[in-house]
Amino acid sequence: MNALPPPAPWQDQLRRRLAGDFVVDPWGLDPEVHDTAVRLGRLRWNVDVEGAVHVPDEGPALLLIQRHLGLSDVAVVATGVRLTTPRRVRTVGVPGVRWFEATMRRSGAAMAHPEEIGGLLRDGHVVGLGLRATPFSRRPGGVDPELVIPALAGDVPILPVATYGNELGRNWTVQIGAPITLSHDGGRLAAVEHLEQARDL
Repeated sequence: MNALPPPAPWQDQLRRRLAGDFVVDPWGLDPEVHDTAVRLGRLRWNVDVEGAVHVPDEGPALLLIQRHLGLSDVAVVATGVRLTTPRRVRTVGVPGVRWFEATMRRSGAAMAHPEEIGGLLRDGHVVGLGLRATPFSRRPGGVDPELVIPALAGDVPILPVATYGNELGRNWTVQIGAPITLSHDGGRLAAVEHLEQARDL
């Protein structure tokens, strides 16, 4: 399945951009730039997505993405989700460098701050949060509690995502699991501890 619409002719895109006729959302995302990044990702990676049905058609969701070396996993997931669903993934991890930040935001990146993640979720976005990288282990890394709490506070679906592929390879598999069921009996921090135990698919 390819959910990505065909691009407008490049001459039309160039003419509109020179005239300032393009859209950037309140969080800095430019849909045309994002879709171009996805098309480049499709050229770089062959992504097979399993469980895309778990990504909601609308409304917020937090993807907890397994990382190994921590370089390509999140971008592979964002590419695969956009190619198989109508949703764009706002990937967490923009460096705090002003000129670089603005460029990265155009393609869908977001700052690793609880306030920003919370705002994106309240606005109905799908946010992709990479677990701590684990270069020398098959077990996924842990969860950063501060970055997950906004999803817990808003009762946002939290989906575990596993990635399988070689960092310099072309073929990747992305497995998206059903929303994690959490108990809030012990408060938000207890729920985060439960996430630590439930992060495996």
